Amino acid sequence: MDQALVIVLTAVSNDKDADFLSDVLIRSKYTACVNIIPNIKSKFIWDDKLQSTSEIILMIKTKKGYFKNIERLIKKNHSYKLPEIICINITDASVEYGKWISNNMM
Repeated sequence: MDQALVIVLTAVSNDKDADFLSDVLIRSKYTACVNIIPNIKSKFIWDDKLQSTSEIILMIKTKKGYFKNIERLIKKNHSYKLPEIICINITDASVEYGKWISNNMM
C-alpha cells in the first residue's frame, strides 16, 4: 500500500450530511481526521445552467493507498448524484503529524 499522505476533498450541502459522512469515514479507519469547513459558496454549471449554492467542504486526511476505499465510501453515502472527490498529495508535513495520521488508521 502507498503510505504517502493525501487530502481528499468533497463538498456536502448541509451540516447533517457533513456529520454523517465524516462519521462514516472516521469509523471506517481509512482516515484519521476530517475537517468540516462550513459556509463555502460554490458556483458551477449543472444541467447547462449556472448554479450558486452554499456548501460545506470535508477535508479528509488519509494515505494514498486508501483513496479508492474513501472514494467508494463517499459515493455510497453521499447525497449528491455526482459528488466532488479530489485527491491532493501532501508533499510536506511535520513528522509528528504524519505519524499521528498513520497511527490512527488501519
